[in-house]
Amino acid sequence: MSGKLRARFYAAAKRVKEQTQALALMSFYRTMRIIDPDRATIAYRPVLLAEPEGRRPLVIAPHIDDEVLSSGGTLRLHSLRGDPVAVVYMTDGGQGNPGGLTESEVVALRKTEAEASANIIGFNQIFFLGGRDQQLRLSAEFAQRLADIVNAVSPDVIYAPFPLDYHPDHIASTALIAAVLRHQRRNPGIALYECLAPIFPNRLHNITTVIADKINAVRQQKTQMQSNDYVHVVPEGLNRFRTHGLLAGQGYAEAFFWTDVPGLTRLLAATPFQCSPRQAFNEHFGH
Repeated sequence: MSGKLRARFYAAAKRVKEQTQALALMSFYRTMRIIDPDRATIAYRPVLLAEPEGRRPLVIAPHIDDEVLSSGGTLRLHSLRGDPVAVVYMTDGGQGNPGGLTESEVVALRKTEAEASANIIGFNQIFFLGGRDQQLRLSAEFAQRLADIVNAVSPDVIYAPFPLDYHPDHIASTALIAAVLRHQRRNPGIALYECLAPIFPNRLHNITTVIADKINAVRQQKTQMQSNDYVHVVPEGLNRFRTHGLLAGQGYAEAFFWTDVPGLTRLLAATPFQCSPRQAFNEHFGH
């Protein structure tokens, strides 16, 4: 095959892949019920809430810092209302090395950072499951440990990553909690949060009154702040952006997609990845 013909072939294959992914994404959005199937247009607007739903929240955090970045303001509102807040850290965070540290030193430091953020937001219980960072896998043993925590907390709302996410640990965490809930035949509210990738939300939480606490909690993640200014990116970036429209561009808000366990199961089944989560992560971040 000549070089010119090979280039045309790869260009055509790329177009087919992109079109296939676009169709899969449209199907996924229809599963979310945010697209009018007849007109293929956005069919809803998110609801703005001053108070979070549920009184016994459990947060699924793939890594230490995901809980405060995604939901720190909402969880602070839960805490101020007197709701007992429980957080499960799925991995040890050992790959979040700012440089010059051993993996065990990073793990120890990140646990200290988690505890500092927990004191600011007001978490009542924190659990470290210790999965290997960037290598979280679905396994019976890990699922059982998570199931034991769910049984102990008995949550009426669970915060977890939205299924369209670039990080394999985020996707695996949501798949794990979904498997546990199906096995236990529980059906709490599911608040799927945005962390690495913006989502189409159906809930916005006004966190303006507690934004100082969220920023303070994010600043406790000192190892991670060395490589990214997460205050600039999330509270001052994403959370400000979410005020467009319903808050007239004033204050701060966190975005969620609210569903239930059957809805989460449908979303996971419809997730339009044409490659493995690891490949999706590498393609987006380049490593």
